[in-house]
Amino acid sequence: HMADTDKLNARYQNIAHYYQDTPDMVQYLSAKDASTQAGISIDKPCLFYPTGGYLSPQKLCRSLISAFPDKTETIFQQNIHKITKNEEKWQLFDENNALLHETDILIITNNGNNIECDAIKPFSTRKIRGQVSFVPERAISSDIQSVICQNGYIPPAVNGVHYVGATFDPENIDDLSL
Repeated sequence: HMADTDKLNARYQNIAHYYQDTPDMVQYLSAKDASTQAGISIDKPCLFYPTGGYLSPQKLCRSLISAFPDKTETIFQQNIHKITKNEEKWQLFDENNALLHETDILIITNNGNNIECDAIKPFSTRKIRGQVSFVPERAISSDIQSVICQNGYIPPAVNGVHYVGATFDPENIDDLSL
């Protein structure tokens, strides 16, 4: 994460100082050291997370599903109107209150769509406007060796493609369409 203001720079220094005994967790890097780490020229000091990384959520989910086929069941494109939990099972209902499915463990991935679910209201969930773009690797970006964050992010390319985070706006959720 680049420190693009004096206030942010001071904050990053404090964070690094707090974690000084665990440099594998976070480090404060000068612009020169950040450039060396990133593989490209960086003109601001940064926080660097040596053990941080990135992954493809889609590939992770596919891997987990195929690694545990006897323990997973996926249900796609199903409109769930209500979820309840009795003593033993999660129960999923449609808009006519018909029971669609029961399960011991429930993972919800609903892309920010609303769902009537008293059982999950205690969990802190919220919509945040964000966008990921797929950008072909170019000569200028091929040297990137670690994730670079400022007002967005760009990781090293994977199979010739950068997955670039272009927006993040927790205050603007009225229109999440692209």
